[in-house]
Amino acid sequence: MGNEGCDLDSVISSIIIGYYTAHSLSTKQKASTTVFPVINCSRQDLPLRTESVFYLKQNGIDMDQLICRDEIDLLGLCDLGKLKLTLVDHNVLASWQVRLDSSVTWVIDHHKRERKFKPGDVIETVGSCTTLVGGLVLSMFTHDPIVCRLLYGTILLDTYNFSEVTRLGTPKDVKIFHKLEQALLAAGEEPNRNEIFEALLSARSDCSHLTPDQILNKDTKIIRPSGMTISIPSVPMASTQFLEISHILEALNTHWQKNDVAAILVLCNENDVVQKGCIVYSEDTDRASKICKVLENSELKLSSRKTTHLNSAGRLFVYDQGNVLCNRKFYVPLLLKHFGVSST
Repeated sequence: MGNEGCDLDSVISSIIIGYYTAHSLSTKQKASTTVFPVINCSRQDLPLRTESVFYLKQNGIDMDQLICRDEIDLLGLCDLGKLKLTLVDHNVLASWQVRLDSSVTWVIDHHKRERKFKPGDVIETVGSCTTLVGGLVLSMFTHDPIVCRLLYGTILLDTYNFSEVTRLGTPKDVKIFHKLEQALLAAGEEPNRNEIFEALLSARSDCSHLTPDQILNKDTKIIRPSGMTISIPSVPMASTQFLEISHILEALNTHWQKNDVAAILVLCNENDVVQKGCIVYSEDTDRASKICKVLENSELKLSSRKTTHLNSAGRLFVYDQGNVLCNRKFYVPLLLKHFGVSST
């Protein structure tokens, strides 16, 4: 099971680890064990993961055959002692899923380690979790072209096509990527990395069919520093474009109330590199100001931008982000460190 953001990295990592775990079982184990990936979002929200839907369909994977988190009682299985859970693309469960922690038997993640080490866990800072997954499966199994293609495209998207501007790729990402490329060439395929990357980027950025509420829920992480809860949606557009969305203030207020948060921190990314910015929204301007102060005094190199988008229920603080290398992986630890961690 991937993280609650349920981006392409989480979805593909879940599917491929589930596939190979099932194939690695002995005949005796297969008789008593069912292995399946869990997509960590509701069935209703799955279409919001536009790049995942696009890439899975392109590679012949039937979305109806996937199991979403609201379609299986993981907690019930856990309470019965019948669940063994592998975490991919995160190593600490969200607070509302933390009761599943006793069932976690394996972790594969590329974020900062936040849980006690267990032998066999693979937690390493690289550009994509699928790099770690690829390292495991390429060394143990026959190189299936569909698997290689899924890993190949995901690494490209997560490293922004190994851009020198973002510098998201690591030597290990490069190594595994080249192995996947060689495997695809050996299978008679000629992958065009630029075309694959542009297609995935376009799919991820396509919000034309989404409502304002869906845009906020498309890729959201909720953190809980001591004393407050912060929702951090990431949206694939510049802050100016985001604020021009019809009824966006109403959507922010609905998201604020529905998730019972102190503030919403919207991360605005126009193609990840061209322009970055953030928006802090809250009805509690005191808490919003505290969050803004932390962000302003960080490595983000924020510059405040005046806006006329005010309403009676809340207030917006709008910033351009000078340091384009920082993404949500920077924001989350910064806020948790400053305000103190109670749960995530």
